[in-house]
Amino acid sequence: MPEKLLIEPLPKQPVVDGIDLPLSKSVLNRYLCMELLQNGTLTQLPAYSLADDVVLMHNVLQKLSNHQSDQSGEPVVLDCHNAGTVARFAAVMAASLGIKAIVKGDPRLHQRPVAELGEMLKSVGFDLEWIGQKGFLPLLINGGRCSVDTLRVKATESSQHISACLLVAPFLGRELVVEWSEDIVSWPYVELTIKMMQQSGARASLQPKSVVISPGGYPYLKPFWVRDWSSAAFMLQAATMMPVGSTIPLRRLTRNQLQGDEIAEELFAPLGVTLQNHPEGLMAIKRSTPDPVVKADFTHCPDLFNTFAMAVAMLNLSGVLRCPKHLRYKESNRLGDFLETLARNGFQVDLKGDELLIEPRNSPLPNPLLCNSMNDHRIAMSWAIAGIKHPVLLINPDVVSKSFPGFFSQLEKVASLTTCNHR
Repeated sequence: MPEKLLIEPLPKQPVVDGIDLPLSKSVLNRYLCMELLQNGTLTQLPAYSLADDVVLMHNVLQKLSNHQSDQSGEPVVLDCHNAGTVARFAAVMAASLGIKAIVKGDPRLHQRPVAELGEMLKSVGFDLEWIGQKGFLPLLINGGRCSVDTLRVKATESSQHISACLLVAPFLGRELVVEWSEDIVSWPYVELTIKMMQQSGARASLQPKSVVISPGGYPYLKPFWVRDWSSAAFMLQAATMMPVGSTIPLRRLTRNQLQGDEIAEELFAPLGVTLQNHPEGLMAIKRSTPDPVVKADFTHCPDLFNTFAMAVAMLNLSGVLRCPKHLRYKESNRLGDFLETLARNGFQVDLKGDELLIEPRNSPLPNPLLCNSMNDHRIAMSWAIAGIKHPVLLINPDVVSKSFPGFFSQLEKVASLTTCNHR
């Protein structure tokens, strides 16, 4: 990819024959862990559009699989780059498999808090030590085994360590009760984990504030190849940028009731966009003009925050958006960096507590809008989609491959793309 990419409106409204979405990385990453636990090996990934995070998860789990018979006593080094899901899942997988491992990543990943992960592993009975600063990677997993029947967890920064714990629980050799007293951030992702476990034959019983998991593995495990609703949300954002009556078919996207980000359909309705069944999947339709004032809560769907907020800003609406605090601990400071870029481009935004207030602009937008992706795929895609309506110069666009490697080939169906390395 070029260092800079100029995205501009097409001279005339396109007729879109269909958008190809990637497979869900949230679903695939969980499936890969389940497959290794159940079968001891990993099969080849399907030949669809695969997110970088999925390929990385496959590679890290393959290292664990290869290391299971290693008798050297040396730890296997698991480099998770800037993938928080991969790091948290890898740490729990290594511990449950009895593999000595160092979990590390790039400098940004080492800034992302994982204290809750460490506390959970220690409370179960696994031995670990922080190689650098306590509560942050790198982390050394030394061994140990599950020695408790009840595990009390908390998830104020991420829920990924809880999902990882649930995935390995059917293989711990004892019934495990996982309890929590406080609300879990990104709860739909924990719910996704439990649904996948249950569909694969695991005995997992969800209670109001706990899950009871019995031994028995995943006897009915089958591949989960489903299209990604988090990626589909960017195409709903695209529809908001287009005239009333515009349509965008989303191939092979289904309402599978697995992914929490299916709530995108509900979220984007006040912006005039709805979904209907289509012979190839679902179709986004710009049915009406948006409501002048919109409110939305992203506590349990943080991956939809950027795309929705960008749509509200570009449509010059008033918005009150509840922002989860842990957006600051993503691939970038996803909240702070995004709001700074909005303000620098003339958008009227104000963060009060955990609410983002967006007000209509009273001056023209710069031409082009300028956005540095800050190495964050969701910042990059939300700004790139804005180019359907107004020119956007995007710096460091290639980060989109983290979740949607074919993003720009699909965006070309609704916008003009020009490389400009020397602009």
